[in-house]
Amino acid sequence: MRSFCWGKRRKKKVDLWLKEVHKIKGDVQKTEQEVVEGRNYISCARLGKLVVENLQEAVELHENEKFSDGLLVNALPSIWQIPTAPMGRGATVERNMGMIWECLMNDEVQKIGVFGMGGVGKTTIMHHINNQLMGMT
Repeated sequence: MRSFCWGKRRKKKVDLWLKEVHKIKGDVQKTEQEVVEGRNYISCARLGKLVVENLQEAVELHENEKFSDGLLVNALPSIWQIPTAPMGRGATVERNMGMIWECLMNDEVQKIGVFGMGGVGKTTIMHHINNQLMGMT
């Protein structure tokens, strides 16, 4: 299943609807192929019946689902507890963790970038924040 929006996924009923659309599309293509190839010398009456059935299925599928409550739902995040090394406590570490935490709790912030020289503790801080979000620490 593909996601169309970050953090969103299609509702199951949308996936089921799309599956039914693909089934009907396959039925229509099969009918078209029989017409093109003239296979089994399909009678006009049988062909007309197949076309009407295909059309009725498509119309019913279209009319029965309006998706008035939307197509997407929030995807559940995949977050796990990550084993972490002890992190030193200091003014800089506390300040950085506080700033990152505030950004995570602010609905208006869409992206957070954590950058700095190698070995300063960026990954360790993020592991600790991950575990705090999971309620593990």
